[in-house]
Amino acid sequence: MVTLLNGTSLHLMVLLLLLITFSPPGKVLFYCHYPDLLLTTRKTFLKKIYRGVLDAIEEWSTSCAHKVLVNSAFTAGVFKQTFKSIKDPPAVLYPSLNTENFLKCPERNMDDLGISMAENGNLFVSVNRFERKKNLGLALHALRQFLDTQDSDSEISTPSPKDSTPTTPSPKGSTHLVIAGGYDPQNRENIEHYEELVRLSSSLNLDEHVTFLKSPDEVTKVNLLRRATCLIYTPDAEHFGIVPIESMFCGTPVIGVNSGGPTETVVHGVTGYLCPNTPEGFAAAMREVVPRSREMGEAGKRRVRERFSFERFSQDLTDIISELAAT
Repeated sequence: MVTLLNGTSLHLMVLLLLLITFSPPGKVLFYCHYPDLLLTTRKTFLKKIYRGVLDAIEEWSTSCAHKVLVNSAFTAGVFKQTFKSIKDPPAVLYPSLNTENFLKCPERNMDDLGISMAENGNLFVSVNRFERKKNLGLALHALRQFLDTQDSDSEISTPSPKDSTPTTPSPKGSTHLVIAGGYDPQNRENIEHYEELVRLSSSLNLDEHVTFLKSPDEVTKVNLLRRATCLIYTPDAEHFGIVPIESMFCGTPVIGVNSGGPTETVVHGVTGYLCPNTPEGFAAAMREVVPRSREMGEAGKRRVRERFSFERFSQDLTDIISELAAT
């Protein structure tokens, strides 16, 4: 028997104790998304003591798994640096998408979503929680640089929908950035950071070019990704990052930071661009992607089908379980 546990390593600690107590002997396969001890702070003396004990138990419980899987090679490196006593390296199993939700999603135009922009304008989209670690301000600074480097009266445009015939260039005012993110009205950081971003947008004179969406529903998110010229993905050292996969599945290229999970999902120059986490780097990539959006979007679709489909995930997981059960 093989028991699969999925979550952070803190989840394993709790579930492993339950398995040892109540379940018959068997193999434990743990899918670790990220070490829990790296997801918390230790600002007070008592918290340091509490976490010191918990961290030790976490490392011990993780070592009890017969095999550990992680969601990216980047996470595998973090795992090895964090749990130094665990000698067996984790295996990488990339997550997949529930593509049915995307395929069944009804079509909506931008007006339906409350976004006012020219039909053939450039639409850049950011999808992330309103948290400072997501570096969303980078998208605003990059947009400002992108606009400033265009000709005074026109810019290249990617028409909508992506399979339509290119039209005449659209004016600067038709370029738009939507920053859509998870927003909890009870979360102080969400509230504060949202307000910080709104103020930053105004200070950069971007109000007519930017729309902020709090906690968009699935229909809104999918339609934004379908329509977008490209996804602007700003987190640095992201564990995996499912949004770039969602974007490529929708036929939209990705501009991301050249670190973490996106370096394993985005093929630079083919399905998008990987660049330094600077406004200059992102703005340069935005200029490159605009005339190639449709071509790169099709390459992204193929990339997801070949490497990140549910069928590929299921087969890889089945092979891992079969191998573990046979040992």
